[in-house]
Amino acid sequence: MFAAGDVMRFLSTRFLCLATLILPASIACAQSQNTGVIVGQVSIAGGGYLNSPVMVKVEARGMVVAESYTDNEGRFSVGELLANPYQVSINEKDFEPVRVTVFVDPAVNRTNIVSIRMVPKGEALQTTSASGRKGSNPYLVNMRDHHYPRQAIKAYESGIKADAEAKFDKAVTFYNQALGLAPDFYPARNNLGSDYLALGNTEAAYQQFHRVITENQADGTSYFNLANLFLLTMRYADANAALQEGFRRVPNSAFGRFIEGALYSRTAKLKEAEQALQQALQLDSSMGKVHLELVNLYMRQHNEPAALMELREFTTKFPKDPLVPKAQQLERKLEDSGVKIHAK
Repeated sequence: MFAAGDVMRFLSTRFLCLATLILPASIACAQSQNTGVIVGQVSIAGGGYLNSPVMVKVEARGMVVAESYTDNEGRFSVGELLANPYQVSINEKDFEPVRVTVFVDPAVNRTNIVSIRMVPKGEALQTTSASGRKGSNPYLVNMRDHHYPRQAIKAYESGIKADAEAKFDKAVTFYNQALGLAPDFYPARNNLGSDYLALGNTEAAYQQFHRVITENQADGTSYFNLANLFLLTMRYADANAALQEGFRRVPNSAFGRFIEGALYSRTAKLKEAEQALQQALQLDSSMGKVHLELVNLYMRQHNEPAALMELREFTTKFPKDPLVPKAQQLERKLEDSGVKIHAK
């Protein structure tokens, strides 16, 4: 029989060290390339910013997928969004209710940068957007013309492309360029930290994630990234604390559930680990590395047929993943030892 220890040496922290949350692209790890991000700025129509944070709700098909508070300058970001129309809403007692639709289609554009203008109650609504196009939603304008410099957005998108090609050093350069032009571009800073972690520089990664949390405590992405960093450095209590903060902001995070499952697995809570990992797949079936974490889990439970099934799921659904050759090798060894998948 193929030894469980051999599996653990193959499918251990080798892939977890690359499982950091890249928004909006994946670096061939847990986060899917099929997800996008909404980056927003909330201001008052006619000029100025709100005096205190406001809650921004993001819904899809009638379900709240994220709740995020703006920072002290009205900024927010929500990631891990699959292709869908999303309703972004704000309800503050002194302002007209806001409910706008943002169409996320990662195949076309992974970054959806928008600005929302709050209209005080009793004041007439604007009839044009900031760019002067009549008939536009009075609350929503295109931030490509408003907030972040175009060159910062261009550098950010170049970083995403480099990440997709696993060129992490190159991506770091692009994200630093974006942040040099727009220090408050939080998705770029999260991606920069994730690339530092992929390169093994945990201190630099921590500095980036911690800065996002310090400057924008509504950012759930940074908490999940920080939880992953703590998991990799075996600071399990800190990882759990960061996870809970992330779930407070993004309750339906597939990446968060993946990290939660890995944390439970490493702290010998195997039943809870399986539940969290299966939930991650339900939230986003394109997260291939969840199958590999399940392989680890089932081998620890001496459930080789379930492990073989997860390996086949991974190699069949994600044939271009760089870990497929090793996964196929493990598949063959299990099959040669007589393991068969049980019929459902």
